[in-house]
Amino acid sequence: MAKRLGNAPTKSSDREKTNTARSTGVGCYAIYARCASSEGSSESIENQVFECTEYAKKKLWRIAEEFILVDIAVSGSSLVGRRMLRRLMAAAERRPRPFNRLLIADTPRLTRNMEDYLYILKHFRDHDIRIVDISQR
Repeated sequence: MAKRLGNAPTKSSDREKTNTARSTGVGCYAIYARCASSEGSSESIENQVFECTEYAKKKLWRIAEEFILVDIAVSGSSLVGRRMLRRLMAAAERRPRPFNRLLIADTPRLTRNMEDYLYILKHFRDHDIRIVDISQR
């Protein structure tokens, strides 16, 4: 199951911080989250998106809300069925780019397969988009 999560900032103070980020002219960021099972996926996905959003707020980075995308009940061992990841990859090819960084909570959320990881990394790098794993910061 694939899903788009928009309107990440829910409190008015969160919106103010996001608006502050917009006014600074800082680059635009997308968020990708994935959960392998449908059981407990809602909490896992919400946590991943929350962690990425909070990290971005601390850095005053602007999140492209239409590019908070998640794949639910999809294995990380393959790119098969990863509709939202594919959507982000296609968006990376557009000019002007809708985002210039992709935030993930943890590398295994992106993929668990080294060949796929290298393919994904190369694709985004070829389109001048950096993947930021917030667990490594």
